[in-house]
Amino acid sequence: MKVSIRQDKLIFRIIFGVVIVIGAALWWTYGFEDGFLNTSNVPAENTTAAPAGRGYDIGETAQGETVFTSYDDGYSLTLPEGWAIDGPDEFGYVSFIDAVALRQPDADPIQGMKVEVYAYEAEYGLLGEWVAEETDWYGADELLEQREVVVGSEPAVQVTANSLGYTITAYVRHNDFEYTISASVGELDDKEKYSAEFSKILDGFGFVE
Repeated sequence: MKVSIRQDKLIFRIIFGVVIVIGAALWWTYGFEDGFLNTSNVPAENTTAAPAGRGYDIGETAQGETVFTSYDDGYSLTLPEGWAIDGPDEFGYVSFIDAVALRQPDADPIQGMKVEVYAYEAEYGLLGEWVAEETDWYGADELLEQREVVVGSEPAVQVTANSLGYTITAYVRHNDFEYTISASVGELDDKEKYSAEFSKILDGFGFVE
C-alpha cells in the first residue's frame, strides 16, 4: 500500500512529539540528581564596584552629629549642626537642607542651602574630562570659580557658578563611579557663609566600601 505525503508528515510529527516527551521526562527525573541544574560553578555577578540594594541608614556620631548613609550609592554624609534630611522620596532621592531652607520648604527661589548627591557609573576616563564636559555650557561670566579639592580622600574639583541660580558643585570619582555633590544657594550676598557650609559638607563626606 502506498503511503501519502500527508500521512508521512503525520507519522513524523507523532514520532517527534513522543521523543520530546520522553526526553523531557528523563531530564526532569535525572537532571537534578546528575547536577544538570547545579549553578555553583556559574560566576556570580560582580558587585564590588559599588554597594547596591541595601537601602539607607540614619545614625549619630558620638558627638551627636547626624550621619546619613546610602548603601545603594556607596556614600555617607555627616551633616553640619542644624541641617536636616529631606527624603528619601518614592524615587530614592534625598536632599540635605540647612536651617534657613528648613523654615521655608516651599520658597521659590530657595532660601538657604539645599544639597543633593548623585552617583552614576563613570562615563569618562579622567576627572578633568568629566568636569570639562559638565562646565562647557557655562558662559564666561557665569563660571565664578573652579578649584581642586579633596572629597573622601579622593581628588575632586569644586565649581562655583551663577547660572539659573547660585550653585556650588563638587565632582569626584570613586570605584568607577562618578559622584556629583551639588548645592543650590538662595542668597548671593552671603557667599562666604555658604562656601564655608559647603566645605563642611565635603569634610563630612565619605565612601562606603
